Amino acid sequence: MLVLDTNIVILYLQGLTDISNWIDRCLASGERFAISSMTLVELLSYPKISREEIFNIERWARAVFVVDVDAEIARTAAMLRRRQHVTTIDAVIAATALLLRAPLVTRDVRLTKIQNIKVIKP
Repeated sequence: MLVLDTNIVILYLQGLTDISNWIDRCLASGERFAISSMTLVELLSYPKISREEIFNIERWARAVFVVDVDAEIARTAAMLRRRQHVTTIDAVIAATALLLRAPLVTRDVRLTKIQNIKVIKP
């Protein structure tokens, strides 16, 4: 299982070739993906989002494992915020990867500095 950061999902949904190819290769090899419910918040909160974009995001979200924020993720995210000085949403996404013991797929340089998380930068 791989946890996808919001930036990777956005690039995939926009059809960025290198990200799309990478995700397609992972899927072909049987890899599964997870996202934090906070990623869903970020994806759906753009003020100028169209109905078609909402539909595409919702359809895509049904194909991945969406991890809800529970007390354990919240506590781990709070610790990451204190130690790493990242945003709340980034801390929640990183905590999700930590607790799932899964690599985090991101292009966010700030998240590559978090200890004990394997980061994949496609």
